[in-house]
Amino acid sequence: MRWNVALILGLVVVLSTASLSAQKRPHNEVSQSRLIKETQVQPGGHDCVDVVWWVPLEYWQVAFSQNKEMTREQRGEFIDALRSYFLLGVVRAEVSPMGQFRFAGEEDDHQGLVATPVDARGKKHILKRPREINVQTRAVLGAIRPVLAAAMGPMGKSFHLYVYEDQDEKGRRMASPYQKGKLVVELQKLGKLPASKAEFETPLDCLFVPRKCSQCNKEAHVSWNYCPWCGRKLPKWEAPERPGSTTTKPEPAKGPT
Repeated sequence: MRWNVALILGLVVVLSTASLSAQKRPHNEVSQSRLIKETQVQPGGHDCVDVVWWVPLEYWQVAFSQNKEMTREQRGEFIDALRSYFLLGVVRAEVSPMGQFRFAGEEDDHQGLVATPVDARGKKHILKRPREINVQTRAVLGAIRPVLAAAMGPMGKSFHLYVYEDQDEKGRRMASPYQKGKLVVELQKLGKLPASKAEFETPLDCLFVPRKCSQCNKEAHVSWNYCPWCGRKLPKWEAPERPGSTTTKPEPAKGPT
């Protein structure tokens, strides 16, 4: 499996009061910058840097659907390699009074990393890291790492990627960006780095068609119950997926590939 640099660079870079199922936005219409903003948290303090990046399958689907240099076969091969996983990217560093960074090693980050999905009922789920990663997924990780290093310098070189299983024994998503809940990532105390926590609230708003208040016509977050602008009660939110559903297939990009 071969990946060119241009392919990888593409990565770095509701109106009634009745019950309403949220409408997904097509992958090729999702803002990549908004998606990155909603999936990155920086919980660190003034004398340290902590960055946690949750990379669900949908991130790749969005990025690839907007990359016209990729063929449909390339997109499918890449997506299939990661279909049952999600990634967590973590970078941690101490910051000296002179502004120098001392980055944590990959094993140090791994030992202090705990990720827990919490569903809408508050039930916590146990995540597992795969004992073995298939050849395709290894190739994907191998292609991403040098690009991060080239794009972000020392921070990119210290941006460690960890693979987690994203399906339970029944094939259900463990951390779906379409379902109500949250993904809690805890970073334990590491040397001079204090313990910290990153929380990703779901559903991710950017993955849905804009939701507007029927009274003031202003946009509201897909999971809000009331309009923050006028106070009107918004339609009851319902997940667009059935509880037992798994990941969706990638959508083809518009125009030539």
